[in-house]
Amino acid sequence: NVGFLRWCLDAYFSKPTKKDSLDRRIHNAVSLLVESDMQSNQAVGLAMSIAAIEALLGEKGESVAERLSSNLAVLLEPDLEMRLNAKEFFKSLYGLRSDALHGRSVDDIGGYRQSARCVGAAVLHSVMAREDFLRRSGYDAERPDQLLRDLEKLHWSAGQPMGISVLPVTQLWRKSGAT
Repeated sequence: NVGFLRWCLDAYFSKPTKKDSLDRRIHNAVSLLVESDMQSNQAVGLAMSIAAIEALLGEKGESVAERLSSNLAVLLEPDLEMRLNAKEFFKSLYGLRSDALHGRSVDDIGGYRQSARCVGAAVLHSVMAREDFLRRSGYDAERPDQLLRDLEKLHWSAGQPMGISVLPVTQLWRKSGAT
């Protein structure tokens, strides 16, 4: 998608504000995904893709994996019955990231690295599409805490958040059942 590529290039070369904003988080996520793509080490590449997702949907506190997986599921999966699969799929990727970063053995994670990269790009696309939609609709720029609160409110509502369309990444957890 040429539009998405343009958004990413604009974000990558932008000079975002110093305060927490979605523009800053998008800039960080694009940078992390670029770094992920440049890694020869599978575990580091996987970790960088997960870090990009955290840059967009993360918040301080406990239960990081639970909150991230819930936010991701609401953002990407419109089918309420499939959201649990999306959550479990992401938790398995997050667990592999943790295993790799904490020194536990992770064998043959190339496929998981690719899945994490696809999910990271889908989260990035969705957040950018929402921001573009809101801007074009005349709304003020959304703050990260507003996005996260909106995702929390939509937890039990079917469908996509405003401005976001369904992406093919849902096939990762729909075909696998979870992992």
